[in-house]
Amino acid sequence: MALAWKARWISYGQHPADDLGVFLFRKKFQSARGSKLTVMVSADQRYRLYVNGHIVGGGPQRGDLQYWFFETYDIGGHLVYGENTIVAVVWNFGRYAPMAQHTYRTAFVLEGEGVSTPNGWEVARKPGHEFEMMHGEVGPFYIDVGPGEAITQLNAEPEWHKPNDVSHVLLRGEWAGDSPWNLVPRTLPDMRREEWKGRAMVVDRSSNERQPFDSLMVHPGEKVLIDFGELLAAYPTFRLDGSPGASVKVTYGEGLFDKDNNKGDRNDVRGKRVLGYQDRFILGDPVPRSEGYGSSGHPQMGGTGFETLWWRTWRYLQLEADQPVRLESVGVTETGYPYEVESSFDGSDPWIEKIWNVAVRTAKRCAGETYFDCPYYEQLQYVGDTRIQTLINYYVSRDRRLARNAVEQFVRSILPEGLTQSRYPSRVVQIIPTFSLWWLQMVGDQHAYDDGSLLQSQSVHLDEVFKGTTRWIAEGPEHWPFSDWVDGWSMGIAPGGRASTLVWLLWVMSTLTYMGLRRSAKGESLPIEKSRDLMVEAATELSEGLRRHRGDKSWKPSEHIEALYRLVQTARGHKPEAWPTEALARAHADKTTLYFSYYKHLAMAAAGGESFDYLAQLGPWKRMIEDGLTTFAEKEDPVRSDCHAWSAHPILGFLQIVAGVTSAAPGWKRAKIEPRPGALKEFNAKIAHTDGDLTVRWNGSKFQIDSPVPFTFVWRGKSQEATAGRHSFG
Repeated sequence: MALAWKARWISYGQHPADDLGVFLFRKKFQSARGSKLTVMVSADQRYRLYVNGHIVGGGPQRGDLQYWFFETYDIGGHLVYGENTIVAVVWNFGRYAPMAQHTYRTAFVLEGEGVSTPNGWEVARKPGHEFEMMHGEVGPFYIDVGPGEAITQLNAEPEWHKPNDVSHVLLRGEWAGDSPWNLVPRTLPDMRREEWKGRAMVVDRSSNERQPFDSLMVHPGEKVLIDFGELLAAYPTFRLDGSPGASVKVTYGEGLFDKDNNKGDRNDVRGKRVLGYQDRFILGDPVPRSEGYGSSGHPQMGGTGFETLWWRTWRYLQLEADQPVRLESVGVTETGYPYEVESSFDGSDPWIEKIWNVAVRTAKRCAGETYFDCPYYEQLQYVGDTRIQTLINYYVSRDRRLARNAVEQFVRSILPEGLTQSRYPSRVVQIIPTFSLWWLQMVGDQHAYDDGSLLQSQSVHLDEVFKGTTRWIAEGPEHWPFSDWVDGWSMGIAPGGRASTLVWLLWVMSTLTYMGLRRSAKGESLPIEKSRDLMVEAATELSEGLRRHRGDKSWKPSEHIEALYRLVQTARGHKPEAWPTEALARAHADKTTLYFSYYKHLAMAAAGGESFDYLAQLGPWKRMIEDGLTTFAEKEDPVRSDCHAWSAHPILGFLQIVAGVTSAAPGWKRAKIEPRPGALKEFNAKIAHTDGDLTVRWNGSKFQIDSPVPFTFVWRGKSQEATAGRHSFG
């Protein structure tokens, strides 16, 4: 079988020590203005591609060696008559790389008519660009997003030489097996690069007063603080003026910490310090624009401009210098998945708009080439977080690509024992079996809200993971049965761990999802269904009005157990028991954190009907906004992450619970609408359904519904069937 590509992978050198760093790959060639030229590009670990000084794109889309992505670009519009130059800036963080970044070795490949690697290509190490783990002031928290960058401004021409030939190109599925990268086409759109429209403010640490930032001097011994007013995920560009050799250290912070490592009011900096990761910039002689890429490796920057290769997350920037330096400007180019929010929700409570906007910002900041648990500390795609993120995606956007990518990434993570990895892509294997159960729920969500036909390709993996989780429940090993970051639960493990009532109920709920998916996939009823259905009553008992598994010797009452029990009842088509508010209070039951509250809210809504007041449950979210957060945090204070996707679920609460819209058929070809306005006098919900906008309006006495698909309307215990179109219900 002939290889489809003529290009070969190339690198800087042969020695492993040559892999760490930033490298420039260059090709000069003759062309005519307006010539058509399509190129396919990939690199290990990351690259940016420039043609005649103009950025074309970057990547590759994050995957693993078995699914290593390449991008395709039409560069004809950037070509000029005569000599043209393609430059790729390729970098490898080595062992400092983010946990989510797979790698084999530094390499680059480009396929295109007359420009394929390696013929005529040159390579050079980019001078003055180093990586350092400048995380010493990040605080007592887990962080794994890669190194800081130490960039020295050098007016020096790189030393070009002939590249090292690494291997031929292997497309996934081809028979040859001697190339480490199995290439597949990119499946996601390019990440957005948009200029931030906000205004930065310089903060006086003693008075907490703010003044608009234009330019300022940074003197030795000072810690200059700049507030951008909201949490950003962006590429910062610093323009500095000072003597050659002057060094400026930049620390990025979500919020400032007091002496006890608490954050409190994010708007108040008095008596607090910045703890965060850092970059360092060393000034040199001004750099002329040259070679179509700029000696800094960033086209058309020149001068004393510094831009990091990887984006940063911050609200606050702190600058320190060892010599007087003028900060002339800070450019901000926002990045992330091009998340178009097409849905909306507004109502008579003024908190709705505030909570909606902050939740949307949180979801956006936690979406890139994968979903992120958080953009600051990890940038890893965890199943527990991602299940909520994909649901949000289904409700606010018609774009399903990132959600499909997430489901597939976890398929690729499945281990021989039938468990998914807890997070993927990840270079280090971590197993949280409860997250494998949540992955089964993710597949159920995809079947309900995306394309129902996708289930066929997942059937074998469903069987594998269901058998693996069932075996784990019965036999172990324990692994890490994380449930929620509840104070008093060591490492987030519910009392009893794998044998707890909580984990058992999650397994029952996932079993019901699995059986429903198998029926859809094969059109048959499995004998296991009835026994699983009956064992819920047989295996549980009431203790002081709260549910426990009869075999749970470590049982401790929690809102988590009560929530999952009622969700199991709902999944079985039963009316859930009333929410046991008084029994939970008497038992001093453990409470759900921001994360698991999503499932508590679903259970309370199912039990409470249209009288359930969802807004009354959002006290923690209101407090976060009152404390100056512009994204929702991982948990309530004290907290590590100020931006955590699983806390953005009020988006779902407004659309699934208050407007009451859920899927009632594969592919969302039928809806169920069971509104719960609670104390709201009016609300207006618009959902970007794949077949058209689905709207639900409440004016205090009537509902106006316009649906692109047939639906069942439930109100005050009565169900009505309705066709697609406009309907009024009183």
